[in-house]
Amino acid sequence: MARYFSTWHVVRERMADDPATIASGWKMLMEMVKADFDSGTLKEWGAFPGSLGGYSVIEGTEMDVMKFTMQYAPYIAFEVRPLVSAAEAEEFISAAAAG
Repeated sequence: MARYFSTWHVVRERMADDPATIASGWKMLMEMVKADFDSGTLKEWGAFPGSLGGYSVIEGTEMDVMKFTMQYAPYIAFEVRPLVSAAEAEEFISAAAAG
């Protein structure tokens, strides 16, 4: 199964100014994150202290990644990159060397 690394950030323009509403939004976000862990799509998730962003590692197909990221729109924006394991990189290097 393919793995993808993403960085994410809260779209500040979509955030409320009221602290209670902000806290409610973060609670909702964390419930969604827990559900994504439970579904098996989300393998890692973390926030960068002192910022409105973080990272995640997603496992699945490109369609799974699109479903994952779109459920957070328009409040969270993602930048997603595919991950290649050491074994996959070594396989590519061997194939490239063979011509």
